[in-house]
Amino acid sequence: MTESFSAVVASRLQAHDAATRAYEKAQEMIERGEPALISCGPAVEPVSIRQRRFLHGVVLRQISEQAQLHGVRFTVDIWKEHFRQRFVGDGGFRWESMRVPRWDPDLGQLILPKHATPRRVRISSEELGQREYARWTNEIIDHAVVELGVEFHFTTEERELIARRPQPKEERSDATL
Repeated sequence: MTESFSAVVASRLQAHDAATRAYEKAQEMIERGEPALISCGPAVEPVSIRQRRFLHGVVLRQISEQAQLHGVRFTVDIWKEHFRQRFVGDGGFRWESMRVPRWDPDLGQLILPKHATPRRVRISSEELGQREYARWTNEIIDHAVVELGVEFHFTTEERELIARRPQPKEERSDATL
């Protein structure tokens, strides 16, 4: 098995160095007759404990205490699932092609199909990075205030977390990126 290479970069120089190293690694693999994968995308930082605590212990708790639908109040877990389905991905699910074993009664055993079939897979909020989790939390707060009439009461520290909302990406027109 070939050793893989990946890097998280934060500057143009680091990006250039990583691209050069990835190119050299790919050349070595190709010379050995192995296919190489080179990809690039945003680095996803895992959700922090502080973010989880803010969403679960503050935001969802206040929603569950104040919001009612048709006179019924719901638990934090139910509200979280509702908001996950509403604001995460395509209804909280994505499609993946996979080969899922099935029971064959004639053989009396599990068999693996020859072809993968599309399956709906639940997207966990834990799969979101810090920025996406922050965006999701802010969407929940906005929706709860506007649609559910929730009045949030945050401490000074909690207000700072909200003040650090992710800013929309600016369009850059210069060619020297």
